[in-house]
Amino acid sequence: MHITMKHELQHDILISYRHAETMEEARSLKAHLNELQVTSWFDVLNLPQGVTIPEDELKQSLELAVRSSRLLVQFRYDPLVDIANGKTKLLFSWPFFERQFAKEILTVVKLHDDGSGILLSPGGDMHPFYDITHLAYLLALTVGKTDRIDTYWVEHLAAIESHLADRAAKYGVFAWHKLYQKNDWPDIINPDKPEFRRNMLPAAETPEIHPEVVSKHELLMWDGMHCPYCGRSFGILACVIIWLVKNGVICYQCRNRLAYNRKPLDIIVILALLFFMVIGFWRLSLLGFQTIPPVLRAVGTILVSFIIEYCIWGFYLRKWRKLQRCDS
Repeated sequence: MHITMKHELQHDILISYRHAETMEEARSLKAHLNELQVTSWFDVLNLPQGVTIPEDELKQSLELAVRSSRLLVQFRYDPLVDIANGKTKLLFSWPFFERQFAKEILTVVKLHDDGSGILLSPGGDMHPFYDITHLAYLLALTVGKTDRIDTYWVEHLAAIESHLADRAAKYGVFAWHKLYQKNDWPDIINPDKPEFRRNMLPAAETPEIHPEVVSKHELLMWDGMHCPYCGRSFGILACVIIWLVKNGVICYQCRNRLAYNRKPLDIIVILALLFFMVIGFWRLSLLGFQTIPPVLRAVGTILVSFIIEYCIWGFYLRKWRKLQRCDS
């Protein structure tokens, strides 16, 4: 059976959420976006209800919906896991599937029962929100839909700004659309700066299958510098720290514990490289820094060697190793 979906037209936002956890918040966000005349794709309205949709057809429809939306907005939730044969493995992740095809991404992290939280970009930029009404306002700014924003501000947010000044300042409840030039807006919600919301998990022509995922789904980015589950990028400093910690480090964006597969020869290579670098720099110091006390020369030689080796090892991890989920 072929199902004709309702998302042939371009959408401003696709709302992604887990039904069992954030259905109410997602419905409320959808209603407020409608009020702001922001077009949004919402599964219970854009997918046929009461029928079983084959998995392959559902994936195709969802991919098309994400590709035809400017911004993917995901309510964050912890990954589902399956425990079998004494091992914990990550189950199929619809949010990860969606992220592969998105142009821009923002993650909604709900922090408190009062509805407040933060918007999080793939690069780690953050902006707080007071409640769902404020979140919808920020998203409307992000996609450049401001025709109804003055009326919406007066009806929903002006009272918060005027009567709850302390909380308004804490959660960034400001009338950005009329009080500030667009260049002064936070980068994460500036429609002219999509690079701050740019998807860090683009689909690759030659995907690799991550062995820790129990599903037919192929993860399309798996390298040494990105979290394989949320696409969060790690710098040289963070990569070396992850390698040093035996049980891995938790990705603060998706809460998965990540680690490198350490090899027995790693320590030998590192120590050998450090030894030869120290010897080399020490000989150089004898040529041009003889007026410096030997103790200071020794300390400087070791420090410079350590910093350079740290950078080399971090570059190596990012370029030729692969981050993976650690269940310890």
